[in-house]
Amino acid sequence: MTAPAVAVVLHAHLPWVRDAEVERSLEERWLFEALFGAYLPLVELGEALARRGTAAPALTVSLSPPLVAMLRDELLRARFLRHLDELRALCDRAEAALGSDFGPAVADARLRLLRARATWDRIRGDVPGALARAREAGVLELWTTAASHAFLPGLAPVPGAARVQLALGRAYFEAVLGCPPDGLWLPECGFVPALDAELAALGVRATVLDGHALGRAGEPGSGWRGPVLASPASGRVAYFGRDTAACHEVWSREHGFPGDARYREFFRDVGFELDDAALGPLAAPAGARAMTGLKLWRVTSRASADKLPYEPEVGRALAREHARAFADARARALFDPCAARSGRPPLSVVAFDAELFGHFWLEGPDFLAALFEELPARGLALATPARYAAEHEPPRAMPLASSWGKGGYAHPWIGPATAGAWRHVHRAHRAVAAAVRRHRAADGPVAPLLDAAVRELLLLEASDWLFLIDGGAYAGYAERRFAGHLARVFDLLRELEAGTATAPRTAPDGVFLAELGSATLRAAFG
Repeated sequence: MTAPAVAVVLHAHLPWVRDAEVERSLEERWLFEALFGAYLPLVELGEALARRGTAAPALTVSLSPPLVAMLRDELLRARFLRHLDELRALCDRAEAALGSDFGPAVADARLRLLRARATWDRIRGDVPGALARAREAGVLELWTTAASHAFLPGLAPVPGAARVQLALGRAYFEAVLGCPPDGLWLPECGFVPALDAELAALGVRATVLDGHALGRAGEPGSGWRGPVLASPASGRVAYFGRDTAACHEVWSREHGFPGDARYREFFRDVGFELDDAALGPLAAPAGARAMTGLKLWRVTSRASADKLPYEPEVGRALAREHARAFADARARALFDPCAARSGRPPLSVVAFDAELFGHFWLEGPDFLAALFEELPARGLALATPARYAAEHEPPRAMPLASSWGKGGYAHPWIGPATAGAWRHVHRAHRAVAAAVRRHRAADGPVAPLLDAAVRELLLLEASDWLFLIDGGAYAGYAERRFAGHLARVFDLLRELEAGTATAPRTAPDGVFLAELGSATLRAAFG
C-alpha cells in the first residue's frame, strides 16, 4: 500500500439486555432496532463488497461479546422476527392515522422491513456468521473487544482485572467464530499506558484510540495522519488515532451530516404520536411512551417541534452527495504534501459506533456504500489498521491516557455521578478472583456457582451502566442493573463458601457467554 488511505472502522456493541421473564422488554427493542436498522444493512454492505471484489479488506468491524451472544440467542431471535411482523402491521395503522402525506415514508419503511426479513432469511438469522463469511471472502477484518465491554482504565487499580476482560473477550470470539480476531477495540477507546503490556501479552496487533491520545505523544505532528504509534513495551501493538476532523464531519451534533434537515429524524417516533389502540402490541406498558422503531418524519428544523413527513428519495440522494463531499475532504487532507512527511502513506482512520449507520442515521448505509466507491475514484486506498501496521513499520511512542468520551479522558465512566461505583467493582473483582484461586479445581454442585459469579462480575463491569447513569434518561434502569449484578456476585460467593448449593443458580436474564466453559472462565484469572 503506497497511496494515501482511509480506514473505516465500525464498532458494534449493545449491552446484555436479554430478559426471559419479561415478554416485551423495552430494552430488548434497543437490539431489535439496531438489528433491523444497522446490523442487517452491515451484512448487506459486506455482501456488496464481496460481489464487487477487493484486493484487500476494505472495512473493519468490531463485534462485542454481549452483542454476539444476543444475536445468537434463540429467544431473542424469535422475538426479533415477531417485532418485524408487528412493525409491518403498525405501518398500515400509522398510515391510516397520519394520512396520505406520510405515504412515501411508510412505503419506504415497509420496503426496509421486507428487505431486512429477506436478508435475515438468506443468512438464516446468523449475523455474526455472515460477517465471518465476509471476512473469509477477504473484504473485511473482524475485531473483538473486552468480554462485557468494560471501561478498562477503571479496572487498572486491580491487578489482572483488565486481563480477565481482554482474555475472555478474545476467547469468546474464537469459540463462536472459529478464528482469531484481527484486532481489538478498546471499549470507549479507553486507554491508560498500563494496558499496553496486557494487549501485547494477548497478541493484539492493532487498536484504535481517540486522536488526541496520539497527537500529543511521540513524533511531532504524527497524530491521525501518522502513521500509527507502537509502544516501546510491546513493539508490535499498533495504536491508531481517530481522524478527529473527519469524524466530526459525520458525528458532530451541530454540523454532522445526520443533522441535515432533509434526513429522517431519529427522535420522532410513532410511539410518541399514536394512541395505544393504533400502536397495538408495540404500545409501551402502563401508559408510558417509547420508541417503536417506526419513524416517519424528517429533521426539518432543530429549532421547531413541527416536523414534516420524511421524503425517502431525497434522503438517499443526499447521502450520496455527502459521501462525495466526505471523499473530497479526505483527498484534500491526505494529498496535502505535509501529510506525507513521515515517509509512510498518510492514513485517515474514521471510527464510529456501527449503530450510527442505519439505526440513528437511517441513510448511513447508503452513505457508506457510496463512500466505498468515491474514495477509490479519488486515488485513495481502502485500508484496515491491522494490514496497514503489518506493511508499514510504525514509529515508537506511548499513547496518552484517553477515551472518546466527553472531554476526551475518563468522563462519564469515571466522573462525579459514577466515580463512587468503582470501589464496588474493585471489591467484587478481588472477591471473585480470590474465590477462583481457592476453588479452581471445584466440580460438582459448587462449580456452577463459581462460573455464575464470574459471569455476574463481568456484567457488573460493563461500561454501559455507568454511561447511562451519567446520561440521565436511563439512569434508573442502569442503577438497577448495576445493583442487581453486584448483589448476585456476593450472593453466589456466599453460597459457594457455605457449600450449601444443590442446584446451579443463574440470573433471570440467562447465562452470559454460555459458550465459554468453566476451564476458560477460570483460566482468565491467571
